[in-house]
Amino acid sequence: MIVEAMSSAEAMEIAMKNLKCGKDELIMEEIEKPLVKMMGLVKKSGKYSIEKIKKETKEDPDNKDGFVEILGGIISITDPVGKGVAPSVFIKDPQMDMFVNGEKAPISTILKSEDQINFMFEDIPAEKHLKVEFSDDLVCAYLTIERKYGKHFYLKDIPKSRKAVLEPGVALVEPDKVTFEECMSVLEDFGIKREFIDELAVKSGCEARETVKVVAAKGKCPVQSRKTEFYYCEELSDKEILQGLEPLVRKGELLARKTLSAIMGTPGITVKGEIIEVDTVEDEDLVSANGAEKRGDELYSLIDGRPFMKKGQIGVVPLLTVIGDLDKETDDIDFDGDVVVKGNVQDNMTIKASGNVKIIGSVYHSQIFALQNIEVEGKVIGGRLQSGDESSIFHVIVNIVEAMITEIEKIFKGLHQIKVKDVREILEIINTGKENLDELIKEMERSSVSMNATQLETLNELKKSIRHAFLEIKLLHQKGFTELNEIYQTLVDYKEIMDEEIEDTKVLKVKYAQNATVNSSGDIIITGEGSYQSNLVAGREIMYEKPSSVVKGGTMIAGKQINAGIVGTPSEISTFCKVLDGEGDIKGRFYKGTTLVIKNAQREYVAIE
Repeated sequence: MIVEAMSSAEAMEIAMKNLKCGKDELIMEEIEKPLVKMMGLVKKSGKYSIEKIKKETKEDPDNKDGFVEILGGIISITDPVGKGVAPSVFIKDPQMDMFVNGEKAPISTILKSEDQINFMFEDIPAEKHLKVEFSDDLVCAYLTIERKYGKHFYLKDIPKSRKAVLEPGVALVEPDKVTFEECMSVLEDFGIKREFIDELAVKSGCEARETVKVVAAKGKCPVQSRKTEFYYCEELSDKEILQGLEPLVRKGELLARKTLSAIMGTPGITVKGEIIEVDTVEDEDLVSANGAEKRGDELYSLIDGRPFMKKGQIGVVPLLTVIGDLDKETDDIDFDGDVVVKGNVQDNMTIKASGNVKIIGSVYHSQIFALQNIEVEGKVIGGRLQSGDESSIFHVIVNIVEAMITEIEKIFKGLHQIKVKDVREILEIINTGKENLDELIKEMERSSVSMNATQLETLNELKKSIRHAFLEIKLLHQKGFTELNEIYQTLVDYKEIMDEEIEDTKVLKVKYAQNATVNSSGDIIITGEGSYQSNLVAGREIMYEKPSSVVKGGTMIAGKQINAGIVGTPSEISTFCKVLDGEGDIKGRFYKGTTLVIKNAQREYVAIE
């Protein structure tokens, strides 16, 4: 009997059940191997011939099995004698068909000596093709000479056998040679001029025995025109006016210089003989706007401020300056540039700036967002400061996200390595992975105070998704594994975004922080007495300039390093310090109640007595 199964063991089990006998009573022959692709996603059963083992008996001349034999391409059939078994064949190759008594035979067929047997083979002819391609500018033409070997099939000899597997022999058929004249004709049919054809390259391609691609023709490349070139100072941007720029330029500084006059190019020629035109260019000059003046081929600033370029003109705009305190009478600020407040920022105010923000006084229970740097010469009481975009939190959680990705990979790898479906072992892998992911979520939640509303919502959705996926997985539902794989891909996408964002680094400087949230994509510098119950997150470094500064409670998380004075209090106020880089460090003097973490490892310290 022919059995289809994914393994020999599975085939044997099926045969034992159908033939109602033991394994030692059967003999098996593999006809076609099972196929597994794409990590088990694509499977194809193998084919096995399994029969009962005949009990040894003395040769009975009155009962003999029949057999099949192919010799010299001729098939011969010997019929059985008495109670002997008739011979049969199995056709293995789709390129071969067998006809018995004029009718196409099935894959497995029993034969008799009186049968009229014929074979038909479907040969694969040899092929040759010529393909012409052009470069985008038509300056080069490429000729591909494609040669495909054919296959001739014939009946392969087999020894005498009661059950024979028929498969054809194969002889390769070489394609006809491609001539130089054929290639030249094809190239000219595509409109390629003979004077541009590289005949040596074409002849070389004709002599090759395999598929080859050659540069068959070359025209003349154009020399492109060059527009007028200018040098611009680093502070100058090509954005529209009032788009954030820093630092400022001072009166008399160079803004721009003309460095090269326009140059007309030289036309080219395609392999088809067509002219390739070049752009017509006209020389340009610098044009000054308000706040700038032209001196020959150079432009200079007339005032302190930010340079801008608008509609081909270059000028300088002043800063947005608030004289005195910023309060409700002044209104909130949303400015595309730098902001200076010559006073305090009073309660419940908001400043948003695409450049730098400098506060000469203090900040009380307000919010300041700057895409560049922030400096507060006084204190920050309550509220939130954000230097750089709101990606500073990415410095904190990117390593956690990477750890979650690794943990999910461990789960799938562990499940894949289990050879026998042991439910206990499967649940152990799942439970361990779930516990580790829960710990990583808790670690991420420690930084939630520095997240904005969108980031908090993303964190909560992630928690819900993980909880639901493992609920389904513990029930061994396929849906749970699908959801976990979707979570894995989401985390990979998040990490790619974070890696791009955290490259931008800024500086946030304050004298003192109390009950405040202070975030910087680069550094945080405390210039005065220290901080109290504040949450500080920096992409690179948190530094307290004074050795006598005191950190009383709160959280400090930095990408590279924390340099503090005294951390904690004699009453053991809870203060958490963490550096994300395993090569980083936390420096200072610490009271009991302070927790120090380098990457994911807690660090011991000698407490102040």
